Amino acid sequence: MNNVKVTVTEVFKVEITPELRNQLHLNQTVDNGSAYVSAMHVSSGAIVAFWQGQLKAWAMTQPDLAEKYKDMQITGSFESCPEFTDLIKDFQLRHGLSVDGIIGPRTFRAFATRYYFQWNNGNFENLGQEGFEKFVITIISQEEYLRVISSRRIGLLSYYGITPTLPPGISAKEILNDQRKFELFEQIFLQYSGNNPPISARRFLELCAEYDFDPTLALAQAIQESNIGTKGRAVYTKNIFNVGNTDSGDNRFFSSFEDGMRAYLELMVSKYASTAEEFIGKGAMRIDGAGKYATDPNYTERIYGFVHRIRQHIDPSTNFAISDVTERFKLLSSNCIEVGGVRFKLSSPQDLPYMNPLLFQEVARAAERAGISEINVSCMITGHRYYTTAGYVSRHMSGNALDINMINGHHVTTPTGRYLADRLCEELQSIGFTRNREGSENPRSFLWQCPEHYNHIHVSNNIRPDQAAQNYLARSEKKAA
Repeated sequence: MNNVKVTVTEVFKVEITPELRNQLHLNQTVDNGSAYVSAMHVSSGAIVAFWQGQLKAWAMTQPDLAEKYKDMQITGSFESCPEFTDLIKDFQLRHGLSVDGIIGPRTFRAFATRYYFQWNNGNFENLGQEGFEKFVITIISQEEYLRVISSRRIGLLSYYGITPTLPPGISAKEILNDQRKFELFEQIFLQYSGNNPPISARRFLELCAEYDFDPTLALAQAIQESNIGTKGRAVYTKNIFNVGNTDSGDNRFFSSFEDGMRAYLELMVSKYASTAEEFIGKGAMRIDGAGKYATDPNYTERIYGFVHRIRQHIDPSTNFAISDVTERFKLLSSNCIEVGGVRFKLSSPQDLPYMNPLLFQEVARAAERAGISEINVSCMITGHRYYTTAGYVSRHMSGNALDINMINGHHVTTPTGRYLADRLCEELQSIGFTRNREGSENPRSFLWQCPEHYNHIHVSNNIRPDQAAQNYLARSEKKAA
């Protein structure tokens, strides 16, 4: 890798070129691996030198970190500056961020809204957000930032190589750009709102376009929930979709119907689906499987009925059969991903959008070094809730846990599977994972965790039955004592 040479005396300062500005813009507006700055993603170049300099300057203003990083060189490369990942993690730890060593939109915003350093009379001077925007680039608005992070689910699907093939749909932009389709959409919009909607059909479509959200799904739910804000609690809560309004009487109020619709779009994109096909195909379930959008057992069928009617009216070629999408979305589009030459077979691919990419990369790195080409993952995220009492911070809901039960086609309870699991654990240890104290005594498994960013690997039944029994008895005696 080519190091970026810094010729100015202020080691943290890098020339802000148009190319660097473009890279930084992507860094704050794209929430997937193509724009992340880390040892696993964009790992060299001017943007790395920029962040090395700015974060080192920040560290120099922290009394307990200055000594740790005072000799760090601005190289423009992670490879030639191994301590830079630690510096990112230290910054993340102190700003309430996920400690993963990746500079993405969240870390970008945490820094740019607080800091921009220049050298002034022998000191690091922090010019704050105004300085960042004056000398670097404009920070995106809070509204745009929320859209960026709410699209993480879609971005990660693409990053992992899972690109679902959806039935033909219809976009809000398409309707807005076609006068005939807009008139047909508006007819239904006015019909169900009694010709008195609290938001115009055009603005409704513009908001859907802003979030790249299926307007036929939005309109179907708006009709089902409140006749587009004209009946029920939605009228006085300004909450067309009843987001946060519960059967027990809880209400969520908004200052405008547009704000209420934005809350709905944020919720749907981040927690449920962006298209009618996916929402209906998964039975209105959340991405993480933790419940449905509504308690009505016939809710999915009702929404499908409205979507079918809307599409039939606007463009019949975009319609679909409920049976087709139900089958299609049972496992999204795939139950396998390949990372770093290692194939992962997944039992719960619906959890994949929540997973930390770094976790798969680390396991793939260890597996490749162990001569392992295929790993069966029996559970992601949810299988590790019972380790929350093990004495470390539980981060399972951030997508930091894998439960492994087969390696290269061998179950880890078999002699070959145990051997391969041992090899995998050895390599995990070599890249920084340690055996958790509860996992080492657990009669079922070994649990390996990386203390720096909480990733942990659970290798099921990776010990002999006789040893498992001894461990169980020893643990029982210890508790009794």
